[in-house]
Amino acid sequence: MKRGFLLGLAVMLLLASAAFAENEKIEKSWQEELFGTELVNAQGQTMSSASLNDKIVAIYFSAHWCPPCRAFTPQLVQFCNELKAQQKAFEIVFISYDRDEESMRNYMTETKMPWLAIPYKSAKRTDVMKWFQVNQIPTLFVLNKKGQLISTNAREEVTEKGTKIFDLWEKAEITPEDIWYEKYFGKQLTNARGENVATDILRGKIVGIYHSASWCGPCRNFTPELVKFHNAQKKLHNNFEIVLLCEDETKEAMQAYMKNDKM
Repeated sequence: MKRGFLLGLAVMLLLASAAFAENEKIEKSWQEELFGTELVNAQGQTMSSASLNDKIVAIYFSAHWCPPCRAFTPQLVQFCNELKAQQKAFEIVFISYDRDEESMRNYMTETKMPWLAIPYKSAKRTDVMKWFQVNQIPTLFVLNKKGQLISTNAREEVTEKGTKIFDLWEKAEITPEDIWYEKYFGKQLTNARGENVATDILRGKIVGIYHSASWCGPCRNFTPELVKFHNAQKKLHNNFEIVLLCEDETKEAMQAYMKNDKM
């Protein structure tokens, strides 16, 4: 009788533990999903990503070796300090494109960055780079308190409007029309390297939808011309993107097509 009771109690505890773990998984915040559990500051201290809760979060892609970054960073430092002095619910997360960890640390301390960063050796750092498909630095993206992308042009907004832009970020609302692409493409795409990419990169852009396949002769003739056109548009401005709807029979064939034609 006693043995049966203990066995029943053990089963109940296991079920409770599984239920708790499942709840923990469900309740994982977007901040933790995107940045991981730990961030670091310019003093080398470890901070929890939970410190980003209920805040508008800007993501700063930058590197010390990049002259435009070194020109913009002091301006962003001043911008961030002014908002913090006003006790605004705002934080910046730095994504370093530096060549090594020491360069990243030096960059943060030399410029007195008042914000947080994903640790250099964290896989989350490269995951965020791939997810947002940043083509140049410095780049500043802004997410609202729900983790929705509300600005991909924040560098220019900060430069032109200063701290006044924060009020606009706070009021920004994402409507179903703003994220129309999720209805057709879901929440993620893939690139020629097989990396998952957020469909949010399509926000506010003109989007071309290309139906094609590697086995199609006319497609193979046209694709190089479309690649040239796409690359030329990217150099002129960043408001155009193409989404491939591939008619190949396997994922491997599609990836090979994208990679070989440098899509």
